[in-house]
Amino acid sequence: TGFLVPPEEPAAVVEAVCRLLDDPALARRLGAAGRRAVETYYNWDRVVRDVRAIETEVVG
Repeated sequence: TGFLVPPEEPAAVVEAVCRLLDDPALARRLGAAGRRAVETYYNWDRVVRDVRAIETEVVG
Protein backbone atom coordinates (compact mmCIF):
# COMPACT_ATOMS: atom_id res chain seq x y z
CA THR A 1 0.00 0.00 0.00
CA GLY A 2 3.00 2.27 -0.26
CA PHE A 3 6.75 2.60 -0.40
CA LEU A 4 9.07 1.77 2.46
CA VAL A 5 11.86 4.33 2.63
CA PRO A 6 14.41 5.03 5.34
CA PRO A 7 13.24 8.21 7.11
CA GLU A 8 16.81 9.40 7.54
CA GLU A 9 17.33 9.40 3.76
CA PRO A 10 15.51 12.42 2.31
CA ALA A 11 16.60 11.50 -1.22
CA ALA A 12 14.74 8.18 -0.93
CA VAL A 13 11.59 9.98 0.20
CA VAL A 14 11.89 12.42 -2.72
CA GLU A 15 12.36 9.51 -5.13
CA ALA A 16 9.23 7.76 -3.85
CA VAL A 17 7.12 10.93 -4.07
CA CYS A 18 8.41 11.65 -7.57
CA ARG A 19 7.53 8.12 -8.63
CA LEU A 20 3.95 8.68 -7.51
CA LEU A 21 3.79 12.04 -9.27
CA ASP A 22 5.15 10.49 -12.46
CA ASP A 23 2.75 7.53 -12.36
CA PRO A 24 -0.82 8.61 -11.47
CA ALA A 25 -2.13 5.07 -12.09
CA LEU A 26 0.29 3.71 -9.49
CA ALA A 27 -0.75 6.45 -7.08
CA ARG A 28 -4.42 5.52 -7.58
CA ARG A 29 -3.71 1.80 -7.05
CA LEU A 30 -1.75 2.45 -3.88
CA GLY A 31 -4.44 4.82 -2.63
CA ALA A 32 -7.17 2.26 -3.28
CA ALA A 33 -5.16 -0.48 -1.55
CA GLY A 34 -4.59 1.79 1.43
CA ARG A 35 -8.27 2.59 1.67
CA ARG A 36 -9.16 -1.13 1.57
CA ALA A 37 -6.65 -1.83 4.33
CA VAL A 38 -8.07 0.93 6.53
CA GLU A 39 -11.65 -0.17 5.93
CA THR A 40 -10.72 -3.79 6.69
CA TYR A 41 -8.58 -3.32 9.77
CA TYR A 42 -9.76 -0.04 11.29
CA ASN A 43 -13.54 -0.08 11.46
CA TRP A 44 -16.05 0.04 14.30
CA ASP A 45 -16.81 -3.68 14.18
CA ARG A 46 -13.16 -4.43 14.78
CA VAL A 47 -12.88 -1.79 17.51
CA VAL A 48 -15.86 -3.28 19.35
CA ARG A 49 -14.48 -6.81 18.99
CA ASP A 50 -11.04 -5.74 20.28
CA VAL A 51 -12.50 -3.81 23.24
CA ARG A 52 -14.69 -6.78 24.19
CA ALA A 53 -11.67 -9.08 24.03
CA ILE A 54 -9.74 -6.76 26.35
CA GLU A 55 -12.71 -6.55 28.73
CA THR A 56 -12.97 -10.34 28.80
CA GLU A 57 -9.26 -10.66 29.51
CA VAL A 58 -9.30 -8.06 32.28
CA VAL A 59 -12.59 -8.98 33.93
CA GLY A 60 -12.36 -12.69 33.28
